[in-house]
Amino acid sequence: MKRVIEILKNKIFLGLLGVIALSLVIWFGADFVKFGEDNSTLSDPARLLLMLGVLLIWLLAQLLSMWLSHSKNNSMLKEMEVEEVDQDAVRAGEEVAALNKRFTDGMAILKRAKFDTSKGKVALYQLPWYIIIGPPGSGKTTALVNSGLEFPLAESHGKNALGGVGGTRNCDWWFTNEAVMIDTAGRFTTQDSHKTVDSSAWQGFLALLKKHRPRRPINGALIAISAQDLLTQQPAQRAHNAKLIRERIDELQKSFGVKFPIYVMLTKCDLVAGFTEFFANLTQPERQQIWGTTFNIESDQQLNSMPHEMDLLIGRLNDRVLWRVHNERDPAKRALIQAFPQQMENLKPLLVEFMSEAFASNRYSEQPLLRGVYFCSGTQEGTPIDRMMSAVSSNFGLSRDALRNQGGSGKSFFINRLFKDVVFPEEELVGSNKKLESNLLWLRRGYFGALGVLFVGLVVMWAFTVNRNNAFMAEVNNYIAQYQSQQSQLGQFDQDPVNTLPVLAPLYQASRVYNQEEHPWLSGVGLYDASVDKAADALYLNALRKDFLPRFQYYMEQKLQSMSATDENLIDTFRTYLMLVDREHFDPKVISGWAEDQWQQRLPGEAGKQNDLNQHLAVLLAKGFGNVQLNEFIVTGSRQKLKQIPAGQRLYSQMKSSDLGQQQLDIYSQIGGKSAEIFGYGDAASALQMSALYSRPGFKSLDFSVKSPLLQQLDRDRWIFGSSDVDDFTEADKEKLATELKTLYLNDYSSQWQSMLNQLHVAKFSDMTSATAIVKQMADPVYSPIVAVLRVAKENTALTPGWPKPALLPGTSATAAGAAEAIIGKVVKPTLVDVAFRDINQLTTQNEQQPAAINDVLNGIKELHGYLNNMAVSPNPNQAAFAAAKARYSTNSADAIRKLRILASNTPAPVSVWLNELADHSWGVILQGTKAHLDTAWNQQVYSVYARTLGDRYPLRKVRNEATVDDFNQFLSAAGVEATFVKTNVKPFLDRNWKPAQLDGQAVAFTEASLGQLRGADTLRTALYRAGEEPGFDFTLKPRSLDTAVGKFELQLGDQRYTYTHGPKIGKNATWRSGRDTSIRILFEDLNQTPHRETYTGNWAWYRLLDDAGIRKVGNTTYRATFNKDGRKAEYELTSSSRISGLNISLLRNYRCPQGL
Repeated sequence: MKRVIEILKNKIFLGLLGVIALSLVIWFGADFVKFGEDNSTLSDPARLLLMLGVLLIWLLAQLLSMWLSHSKNNSMLKEMEVEEVDQDAVRAGEEVAALNKRFTDGMAILKRAKFDTSKGKVALYQLPWYIIIGPPGSGKTTALVNSGLEFPLAESHGKNALGGVGGTRNCDWWFTNEAVMIDTAGRFTTQDSHKTVDSSAWQGFLALLKKHRPRRPINGALIAISAQDLLTQQPAQRAHNAKLIRERIDELQKSFGVKFPIYVMLTKCDLVAGFTEFFANLTQPERQQIWGTTFNIESDQQLNSMPHEMDLLIGRLNDRVLWRVHNERDPAKRALIQAFPQQMENLKPLLVEFMSEAFASNRYSEQPLLRGVYFCSGTQEGTPIDRMMSAVSSNFGLSRDALRNQGGSGKSFFINRLFKDVVFPEEELVGSNKKLESNLLWLRRGYFGALGVLFVGLVVMWAFTVNRNNAFMAEVNNYIAQYQSQQSQLGQFDQDPVNTLPVLAPLYQASRVYNQEEHPWLSGVGLYDASVDKAADALYLNALRKDFLPRFQYYMEQKLQSMSATDENLIDTFRTYLMLVDREHFDPKVISGWAEDQWQQRLPGEAGKQNDLNQHLAVLLAKGFGNVQLNEFIVTGSRQKLKQIPAGQRLYSQMKSSDLGQQQLDIYSQIGGKSAEIFGYGDAASALQMSALYSRPGFKSLDFSVKSPLLQQLDRDRWIFGSSDVDDFTEADKEKLATELKTLYLNDYSSQWQSMLNQLHVAKFSDMTSATAIVKQMADPVYSPIVAVLRVAKENTALTPGWPKPALLPGTSATAAGAAEAIIGKVVKPTLVDVAFRDINQLTTQNEQQPAAINDVLNGIKELHGYLNNMAVSPNPNQAAFAAAKARYSTNSADAIRKLRILASNTPAPVSVWLNELADHSWGVILQGTKAHLDTAWNQQVYSVYARTLGDRYPLRKVRNEATVDDFNQFLSAAGVEATFVKTNVKPFLDRNWKPAQLDGQAVAFTEASLGQLRGADTLRTALYRAGEEPGFDFTLKPRSLDTAVGKFELQLGDQRYTYTHGPKIGKNATWRSGRDTSIRILFEDLNQTPHRETYTGNWAWYRLLDDAGIRKVGNTTYRATFNKDGRKAEYELTSSSRISGLNISLLRNYRCPQGL
């Protein structure tokens, strides 16, 4: 049964089963697979050939696998024999040579050998490799010799043929059925015999392993530590050995680049007193057990858990002591058995300390993967060490009899299963990514099931494709249903081709369901049904011809009807229309190009619809339009329109619609983004573009000769007119046409560039800083935007080389100059564009005798920059601007702005326009700075005084608190703060009507409200200060009425007294002076002589009385006031000697000093 299971698991047997299964699928399943348009199945011979091909592929794969395995094994062994090491260390080279020499005897067998493992027979390089390191005499080789492992080469070369027994100086190679064990020389660990040689040999040895096993040089490392060394060595020596072992481990990890498991074997445990006696009763299977501890691989606290694990081991020994003593008859052995757990207890701290020093983590190297610590004994030789008796003898000064020397029983303890049950099963732990190693293992296993998976995959794929094919059929039916629904909604009189998109979309999708470009796997697996695909395509094409094409034709007809005879697109549209039926002149590119332009113009921002329309038209162009009939009325009308257009104009229209005419000349990028911003375009690059037709390269590329392609097109387009006598030009006619075409072109050329230059305007400056920077750049001879624009203009408008003529030398006579000009004119004839732009282009033309005139322009701008820069760099730029503006208003001196305007008057447009704009914008920022300065100064010098002394006080406000007369005079008198500031700082910028005075078309931007308050303050001064430096005014006081119950009314104004007793109404002159008439009283005396008095005091007592009397204006100079007290009233008429009078209280109440101007 075991043999049968092995056969069933054999990879060759499994592979053969897969080949048979796949062959059966091919033979019986081919009936369900169809290929080609006729949907035929595979013939029987084709099936047999396909099955034979599968078998051959499988056989070749097996042979290739065997050859690769054999080749890799032989290559590894061959190269290991001739491995070279560092030639600079001679002795080291001899060591490695000796190491390789030990292979020589067994290489012939190893190249052919197959090792029996639990996984079957494998080659040498496929076995796991383990390295054993440890100090000299630590018992490494003895442990291997007595491990009980199977050595397949023992029959031919003896058990020790490739490995040494006892102390080894070089490495021994042990080949077992489960693994290759590399027993390194002890001096490789300590490197104490000859450091340079040992170190070089050790590094050469590591390089040897890594070269031939790069992915996993080793599967693990066994560290052999002698119990004898632990018990007898001094602490310093133990620490030194621990350090050396750690160095070797770090070198292995660094050299190999992998993390491998480490197993620590405590050998020569038989030299611990009582070991042999304690375990003497064990049978052979019991001696093969594992005695030690295996750490948890998921934990990183192996060293911390070791004392606890040792306690558990010693506890197990204590559990067996009583039973062992009971079964032992020899008293001496009983004593040793009883003391053995204590001997191990004494060994515990030594071992824990050694392990901590050898495997503790540090920041300089990677933490080793310590798997466990195991106790073993290969043979029982030597004298056991009794640390207990040594300690007692030492403490009491007694002599200690040595323990009996062991004779060498030849038994091994606790080794065999350590290798077989712990070390070898964990061969896959090597490497930092255990998951990857596991995946690779499953990948190798999966290879053997690949044929089965392929079979299942094909069945699943065919099942899926059958279902998918049914889904495709349903999808086609669904699309057809959608088409029928959409078609019913398409009106018979709806002639818009765009409205056919919802109708055509389902059919287009239906035609793509079986499209081989989108679903190539359908035919690849033999499930392509061409009949369904053809039916869907036919239905789609029929809908295109029935629904789309008539509407597309109607759209063209509507365009032709709407076009005038002068429309430059008329001939192209008509040509495209005629191509619908004219197969001789049919050109799909012309039709599709015309349609794309139409969709772009009609459907901007709707790229999806444009693409769909182009796609439908492309299918029609590829499949053919079918039977199309043109509208003869449209054809006749279009031809008549075309005949109305002169041939030269038609040619020019075709030129503009050509590829060159559709290309754009990017002037924006040529003059530079900064220049465009200065001219006010910013990122609006499209505003500085024109057709490339109107560029110098475009002009040079055009051919205006009789043989030019454009004129030849006349003959080719004669078919469009339907008559042979149309456009039947002679050579002389064509000469005239060429001249006419060139004239039309050059006139348009000139107009395009004039428009472009005229649309450029210097952008307004935001402030003085930006003005200075922009003007500075404008004056730069290299980077000036003006120079950049003129350069681009000249490059494209100076079309005739050598014209205009260069300036003649000074002193040349007019006759000579005229003769030179006549000669040059005969040789070089300028174009219309050259003549139109001569003055502009000459600005940048220079020669040895005369610099370019643009330099004068740049110098003028440079002077303007200096003018502005002086203001910008001054401590107070706004104040400097104010001073400059005041100077310009006051005098007619030739400042930089005026000079620039004079320069502009002598400069051709559009440069003259730009210079004037520079002057205007510069003057504007100066006025802007002037206004800012005036606002600041006004706020600090005027408004602050007003707010502090008058703003919320009587008489300007009807409140209790009063302003002092001194404060009132200080602010509003003719010599006051307000009047002085206005006269000195504001009046220079105003005209006689208190309006901003214009200079160069601009003025300081005073607000209307602030100017109104300035006028109000001036009026108030006129009203109150006409008589002197104190507020006051004269007026006439005349009674109008008095209550009948009142016998007498009396008004006392300072020392002036006015009485009325119902007598004649006579006016009397009165005077009020603030500060003098500070006490005012009114008196009503009843008929019974009962008085009713009211007294007003203060500098503004008169205005207090008038406020209570409700004074109101009734004429230009006449006011009325009603005095009252306790219900008694007396009405008076007050008449001013002037229209502007202090009686008008509204002059006071309406005044509000503005915070700014």
